[in-house]
Amino acid sequence: MFSNKYKLSIIFPAFFWSLFAYPQEPVPFPQDVPLITLAGDTISSRQLKSSTPYTLFDFWSYGCKPCIVQLNTFAEEYDAMLAKGIRVVAIAIFPLDDRISQKLLAKSNWPFEIYYDYTGKLFKKYSPLSADIPLSVLFDRNWKKILKQRGAPIWYKTPDGRLIDDTERKFMIYDSDSLQKLSSSPDHYYEAVEAYEKKQKNRPDKH
Repeated sequence: MFSNKYKLSIIFPAFFWSLFAYPQEPVPFPQDVPLITLAGDTISSRQLKSSTPYTLFDFWSYGCKPCIVQLNTFAEEYDAMLAKGIRVVAIAIFPLDDRISQKLLAKSNWPFEIYYDYTGKLFKKYSPLSADIPLSVLFDRNWKKILKQRGAPIWYKTPDGRLIDDTERKFMIYDSDSLQKLSSSPDHYYEAVEAYEKKQKNRPDKH
């Protein structure tokens, strides 16, 4: 009924676009470091796979108040973060058997994955300073590092609805009572993702 040439003209484009219609295969984390799950099982960091376009490692400790503020903010905004393709993996840099940390985790009920970097090896790959927390490292699907953020980024909402960071606030005249403080707003990471995607789109080899 149809010629072979006609069939190929239909089948080939359909096959080509089907390659982009399905999610990419998850990629294992490239480094092999032992971690402990909340259930007490030891796993390799290579078992962490990129199930979303972006993965945010957040290194924290229960004795670090900015860490807890940041993770609470991520928990509140997690649906929005997932909608933008950002998955959070919280990595605690203290032992599993710490009773204080267990109480905190039971109370917080954070919706993202939590692991214990009980050897500290994974944390040391991104920071030589033990006090350098919270430490957030944003990766793309292939585990290419996009952003490393030391400390919780602090944002403020101005009366006219604009978001400014702490650095910009110091150079602007605002009554402190008029600013709404948004500790550790995920917008910081959204902007990093948008900048990265724009850079990828404008790469010379893409044209």
